Amino acid sequence: MRYVIIKYAQKADGKYDESFIISEKIKNKDLDYATVILDYATRTVVKMRLPNATQEDRKFTKISDFYKEHYQKQIEELEQIYEIRDKLVDMVANKDDESPKDKKEASEIRNDRDKK
Repeated sequence: MRYVIIKYAQKADGKYDESFIISEKIKNKDLDYATVILDYATRTVVKMRLPNATQEDRKFTKISDFYKEHYQKQIEELEQIYEIRDKLVDMVANKDDESPKDKKEASEIRNDRDKK
């Protein structure tokens, strides 16, 4: 699992229903209808469509922390998966006996992660 997808639907009484989905892929309908999409592999905000949100409100960590208050177990599991992956990538990158191709791939993953 990689993405957290949040959707809001307004009911007839004016209240909102919130949908929280964890998915390996983003579907076209998610891009069309989701309010928030977070990518935990790259720690980036794919989509953020909340009115009156400031630049600070649009940061990955701030959004993730907000939803973590409501979906703590699910988000902590995602964070653990990617913390472990990052440690493995770092271990592979630091091995002396690995091939240049493996080092290059590990370096690219770290660079992608660090950019975002």
